[in-house]
Amino acid sequence: MEPNVFVIFSHGLQGCLEAQGGQVRVSPACNTSLPAQRWKWVSRNRLFNLGTMQCLGTGWPGTNTTTSLGMYECDREALNLRWNCRTLGDQLSLLLGGRSGNASKAGTPERGDQTRSGQWRLYGSDEDLCARPYYEVYTIQGNSHGKPCTIPFKYDNQWFHGCTSTGREDGHLWCATTQDYGKDERWGFCPIKGNDCETFWDKDQLTDSCYQFNFQSTLSWREAWASCEQQGADLLSITEIHEQTYINGLLTGYSSTLWIGLNDLDTSGGWQWSDNSPLKYLNWESDQPDNPSEENCGVIRTESSGGWQNRDCSIALPYVCKKKPNATAAEPPPPDVWANVKVECEPSWQAFQGHCYRLQAEKRSWQESKKMCLRGGGDLLSIHSMAELEFITKQIKQEVEELWIGLNDLKLQMNFEWSDGSLVSFTHWHPFEPNNFRDSLEDCVTIWGPEGRWNDSPCNQSLPSICKKAGQLSQGAAEEDHGCRK
Repeated sequence: MEPNVFVIFSHGLQGCLEAQGGQVRVSPACNTSLPAQRWKWVSRNRLFNLGTMQCLGTGWPGTNTTTSLGMYECDREALNLRWNCRTLGDQLSLLLGGRSGNASKAGTPERGDQTRSGQWRLYGSDEDLCARPYYEVYTIQGNSHGKPCTIPFKYDNQWFHGCTSTGREDGHLWCATTQDYGKDERWGFCPIKGNDCETFWDKDQLTDSCYQFNFQSTLSWREAWASCEQQGADLLSITEIHEQTYINGLLTGYSSTLWIGLNDLDTSGGWQWSDNSPLKYLNWESDQPDNPSEENCGVIRTESSGGWQNRDCSIALPYVCKKKPNATAAEPPPPDVWANVKVECEPSWQAFQGHCYRLQAEKRSWQESKKMCLRGGGDLLSIHSMAELEFITKQIKQEVEELWIGLNDLKLQMNFEWSDGSLVSFTHWHPFEPNNFRDSLEDCVTIWGPEGRWNDSPCNQSLPSICKKAGQLSQGAAEEDHGCRK
């Protein structure tokens, strides 16, 4: 059975909800393969039956049949076809307890607790009637500007309760975005969560990343994110200059403003990418970002040669998706190989996961702080995980309000890197940061506050700092860990 299809079971009536013709009843013989007992939530909070290809509803408003329960054509909006999954059980118990209209029952309903919503569950499980909700499916290309599918929809006098390839020689799945395709002819392709980038995608052969430009769509930031996610992708993140240059090439010839994954929707943090890529490269336009309390989502603009702005997340815009082949089948990252390694550190240095750390309390500029770290055989602090950051804030930084770390964009403006040459794989910016967008020479990064958030600052500011270097393996090399290690 499809993941979003289910059979509805009543503990009180000891049977399953079944539709036959226009009638609804509770059958004592539950059968998951019987279409008449198979249901699914569809657009606009309607409950669809796969046997009758109709929607569950009550009678005509204003008549004496408003309490009758039956099956109706899904396009008859005059009927009450909309349900709240949380109260549907109560309504089923009430409506199936009567004998009027076209509803019938296989037995007499129990009283008391047996009429509660909790007595109606998905057959064969403990899931309630809200467990398998309907999610909007946002279309690609077509002529509907990215609007979601209307499920079910009618095409060629036939109802479809999902995407179909009917009527297409290329086999691509599609859907209508209004109830009756024959009347409106509004449609779009359905998103496919595949591992390849063959259809609807442009692939950068150098990086293996794939990009989808939806110039004709008009969705909010969250809707655009959902559309990308439905394809096993995410909104565009740009993490290096090569990627920005490649994107600019694909934007050539267009005039558009498109959503990307940049956002500061996490009120406790700063700007970040929706796919959790590190925010280490910036391409803000002049005087951007602005209006931080109202414009929390990022766009890329062709008018500024791929420059970034922040906008109100609710406005409707085109968008760009990004993914890598086989990303949905990617294995989880291996555990830190240094996690259980015991190292020895010199006096005044503290050990953590194979490295040694030391606080330099004397206030110096960023460059002078780096020189002092180099003299001690290390470099300014680089941070590569939340675990390492927590160690720093709790064990090293402690009561110091703000201090230097090794992140900087001194070599290339807007392209942050660690001074020790390690890869930037993790960032943890403070709210409204980084904001080095007015050429204010904020080229060096500090860590400040109890959560260890990051801020770009002028490098000549005098602050304490933290040094980091590799530790020396102690005798035995590993702490007590008798498990197998790969």
